[in-house]
This record gives sequence, C-alpha cells and structure tokens, in this order.
Amino acid sequence: MSAGVPADAAWARELARWPRAVLEELAGRRVGLAGFGRSESERLAAILHGLGAQPRETGAREPLAISAGDLELLVVRAGSDAERALRDDVEGPAILVVGPAAELLPLGGRLSRWQILLEPWDDRSLVLRSYIALRGTPRQGAASGGPRPVVLVVDDDETITALVARLLEDAGCRCHTARDGVEALTLAARMRLDALVLDLNMPGRDGYQVLTALRSDGGIRPAVVLLTARRREADVLRGFELGADDYVVKPFSPPELVARVGRLIGVR
Repeated sequence: MSAGVPADAAWARELARWPRAVLEELAGRRVGLAGFGRSESERLAAILHGLGAQPRETGAREPLAISAGDLELLVVRAGSDAERALRDDVEGPAILVVGPAAELLPLGGRLSRWQILLEPWDDRSLVLRSYIALRGTPRQGAASGGPRPVVLVVDDDETITALVARLLEDAGCRCHTARDGVEALTLAARMRLDALVLDLNMPGRDGYQVLTALRSDGGIRPAVVLLTARRREADVLRGFELGADDYVVKPFSPPELVARVGRLIGVR
C-alpha cells in the first residue's frame, strides 16, 4: 500500500472485504497521529484515510490538551514524547499505542485504558485495533482491595489453560478452567464471571457457539477475550459481531494477554 491515499482497484477490493460495521465505525472519525516518523505517519494516514477516517498529525505536546474533544482517536507511538505526555486523569479520545513489546508492556497499569498494537503490525491489525478502540470503553473492574475478578479460561489444550490461568492468577484474578464449550457454559451458569478467555477452535461447541449462548442470556455479560489461531480478520470480526470485546492470536505473548484482559476488567 502506498504512502499516499489509496485510490486504485486493489484498494477498492480491500474495502469490499471489510464488514459494513467496521467501515461505519471508522468513517468520518477524527484521528490524531503522534510521535511517529514521517514514513510511518504517512502509512498510517493512508490506511485510515482510505477507510474514510480523517487522520492528521498532532504535535508532541498536544495530547496534554486532548480533553478539548477535538479528536476521537489518538494513535501514538510508545516511548515517544507524545506518549509520555499523555495523562491518565484526562478524559479524551480513545487511545491506541503502537510499538514493540519491550516499550509497550512495561507501561503496566496505564494500559488499562488504552488499546495496544504490537510490532510487527500490518494494515489489517491497525484497522482492527482502531475499530476496537473506537467501539467501546473498558469495563469497570473491582475496586482496589475488593474481591478478585473471576475469569474462566476455556481451551481444549490443557497446557494453554494452565498457563493462562497461572498468568491471570499472578495478575490478581481468581481463575477457573474449562476444556470445551459445554463445560464452559455449565460453569458460566453457576458463577458470576468478570471475564472469559475463550478459544475459538474446540470440539463440540466451538467458541462462536459459546459466545452466542452467553450473549443470548439476559443476565450478567462478562467481558470476552478471544484466544485464537485464526489470523483472518473476518474470523475475529465474526466474534465481535457476536459480542466479543478483544482478541489475542496464538502463539501469544503472555504479558500482552494479561494486558488485554486487565484492560477490560480493571486489573493492573
């Protein structure tokens, strides 16, 4: 994809692949780009402009005044002056922080309000993360000193469930595990869950079926993070259409998984 605004037949075909919900979410959105070099900023602007958004570069100090409401999404490079200038206590646009894991994940609790995009990233990853950032805000987690959030980890691979449960326990959650969709729904009906980490590919009832059943229930709606080996954006977006809140692709980075779950339920 060129640094300029995409306008050729290939880009038209690319647009046609995205669900209407994504295009409608991004269309007309005012997006600031901060802390990037010229070539990367031009690439980001081209992708966002091609999707109908209104991207523009913003100065390194401007994020201090984002409460003015001029922007709806700020895309900022981790480790830049712009990222360091962000204030946690200021209400403003959705935030998407881009960078390598070595710079992003040590931000720790600050990520509880932000979306993150780990390098190396591609055009589709940028679109998905921008869409997630704009479509919703993090859920309120338990207050400091309150009961630990309850998370159900669902995967037919017992090694993965044990690893994810241990990671989240170390982060302050209380975890249960399930090996398939049937067991997951049984456990979800018995306990009040704050979140699920849900594999998509499982025998019997897969992750999509579990998500559909959960969202059809009129009761408590826990946050859902999809854990998937499916890299096609259509598979992830199908999960969002059914009510998922975020996703992590296998093989996953443990700190990234903890950060994404923590952002939704307030664990830092």
